[in-house]
Amino acid sequence: MLSGLRLELWKRLRGTLGAWNPKPVYACVFGSAARGDGDSRGDIDLLLVHAPLPGESDPSRRAGGMDAVAGLAAEFMAAQLTERQAARWRRQVDQLRGLVRDWTGNPLQAVELSTFQWASHRRQASALFEEITRDAIEVAGGSR
Repeated sequence: MLSGLRLELWKRLRGTLGAWNPKPVYACVFGSAARGDGDSRGDIDLLLVHAPLPGESDPSRRAGGMDAVAGLAAEFMAAQLTERQAARWRRQVDQLRGLVRDWTGNPLQAVELSTFQWASHRRQASALFEEITRDAIEVAGGSR
């Protein structure tokens, strides 16, 4: 993928994600597309962090001790998506797959995580978190 095309993709993603309802809390392109070493056969890796889904609990709550208290507080403070918003979220992601294919000819590989899941990856400095943060090109939200 040429750098001019990459810049155009980032602009299109920012515009599209900015118009979503519900919006992603954070989104970034990562992997070969972000590094610029992908080709026409590669996919576009996109992290989409969303508000917790209905009924989702913070994994740190299962840890016990002060982590459990923090997890309970996080759940209380978190604005969870309604069933209707969750369904709309899924439709938006499906539509984005088609748009990215139309824009680039490449498939979209969307990694969808709730804010609880993303926070867990951050706390654990998981391999996924390290890979994403190494290459991240932010296209929505303001904080990882």
